[in-house]
Amino acid sequence: MICAQAVAEGLTLLHGVGHNTAAFNALSPTCQEAPFATRTRGETVALTHMQTVKSTPTFREITLSPDISGRVASQLADIKVSPYASFESFQLRALHAVLSMPTSVLQILHAFRWDEYFPGSLLIRNAPVDADLPPTPQDEAPSRAKHTYISEGFLIGCSQFLGETYGFDREKNGRLIHDIRPLLSQAKSMSSGGADVDFDFHTEVAFHPHRPAFLILFCLREDHEGDAWTYVADIKDVWRELTASDINELTTPKFLFRPPTTFAAEGSEPRPASLYGRPIIYGLPSRPRLCLNCNAGFLESDAAGIEAMHRLAQVLHTHSDSIRLLPGDMLLLDNRKVVHGRTAFAAKFDGTDRWLQRAYVSSGLWESEAGPKYPNRVITSQ
Repeated sequence: MICAQAVAEGLTLLHGVGHNTAAFNALSPTCQEAPFATRTRGETVALTHMQTVKSTPTFREITLSPDISGRVASQLADIKVSPYASFESFQLRALHAVLSMPTSVLQILHAFRWDEYFPGSLLIRNAPVDADLPPTPQDEAPSRAKHTYISEGFLIGCSQFLGETYGFDREKNGRLIHDIRPLLSQAKSMSSGGADVDFDFHTEVAFHPHRPAFLILFCLREDHEGDAWTYVADIKDVWRELTASDINELTTPKFLFRPPTTFAAEGSEPRPASLYGRPIIYGLPSRPRLCLNCNAGFLESDAAGIEAMHRLAQVLHTHSDSIRLLPGDMLLLDNRKVVHGRTAFAAKFDGTDRWLQRAYVSSGLWESEAGPKYPNRVITSQ
């Protein structure tokens, strides 16, 4: 009966399913906080027990109370070790702070990794963010004016429930914590540094054989006009709506993806596309998985495959959830179940733009032959 425990501890649990409005209004006010941004598949309702995790919804939202968020922020503020200078030491301290959260919250993080029936998207609202936030960085380097690591601590502390944080030498120059903000040089690109154009559905690092199992996006600052919406879609929502012909095409290993423009070491060009094909949909019918890139990263294979991919994208959009990420919102995505994208927004490049932090998480990094050499956690290009 985790919901009762969660309410007592100051946690609100929400997910997108239909509900009886009168019954919902009768719930404790604590359970009515922070409604889901858009209600594509019905209204928002408070969970009554943990068994609801075993149902069909593919999006889950929780809201931390000010007491919980403040308590964790205070502990993270005491960490003086920089994650950019000593990651291993920093992550241990960050985990210690995150473990101070109520058991109900930690159980949700645990279930997100291990429970096959848990939604592929988890939104944590009112997570701790640095009170004295400097201007949004305007280059590729981490902010040199950010003197506390509260956001980095919560990001990395939570990531350890999912697996091992890691990076690529050609993505953000091998850094393990990525600052995601619009860059003037990339403003018109369909990439994490873009703003002027929509960034359509994609699996993170779709082209790479060792793409992350999980992706975490943590919002530190929203965009000026509130136009940036993140949208997510889960393969479980669309699997049964595809035709047998489309499934045959999409499960054939013939699709090629190229790296995004951001996937390059500083001062170099992105590497060529992978030279072998892969399926867009894979896994068992009861546990389908997805690897897709609807942006310029897709290389054509044949007309039938392209048409099937476009139909899949249309169905995904029909079943997508849209979230306007606000400061203190952390979005966790299972990169095997879920694709995500972002709408275009206006950037000013003046230090006040939208600012997210991102982490890649592997569920079996050390077992991989292509895995990084300890302790830098960075996969090197071949």
